[in-house]
Order: sequence, then C-alpha cells, then structure tokens
Amino acid sequence: MKSYVPHTLVKYHCFPCDKEFILSQQQMDNRKDKKKIICPYCHDDMAMAYVWMDEIEELEMLHELGIGHYSDPVENRIVQDRIDEIKTPITIE
Repeated sequence: MKSYVPHTLVKYHCFPCDKEFILSQQQMDNRKDKKKIICPYCHDDMAMAYVWMDEIEELEMLHELGIGHYSDPVENRIVQDRIDEIKTPITIE
C-alpha cells in the first residue's frame, strides 16, 4: 500500500481533569468548531497542545499504531474491507 499518508500527531493536556489525549493534525483541521479543543474526558475547553510528532521516520516506526489515511480510494477500500472482516463475529457450531 503505497498511498498511506501518516498524520502529524499532537498530544494535549487538559488542565481541569489533568488527563492527556492525542489527536491527528487532520482531525484538528477537519473539525467544525476550529476555536477550541474539547477534552474527551471532562468536556472542558482548557486543553492545550504540548507535543507534536511530525518526523516522518518516527511516524513510520509507529506504522499500524499510528494515525493516517490512504490517499488512493482503491487502497483505502481494501483496508476498510480487511477491517470489516476482523469485526465480523465468528460463530462456532
């Protein structure tokens, strides 16, 4: 799969609940409300970015653990089909 594009990862810290979470730059760019980042734990808007992971070598080391997308729709469909196969429950007779 040659069209895989790794996303820049951004780590956030939420000050009210003192928890951390990671978003991809693409998630941030595509969100409807571009003003603030909302904490997924306490839903406060006091989350601040403090770590960016954008080095291609580091992102490639994450490989399947990273966040990214396939720019080629055919490759994207192949990957989605594989994910759907994994989600299909197995029945034992």
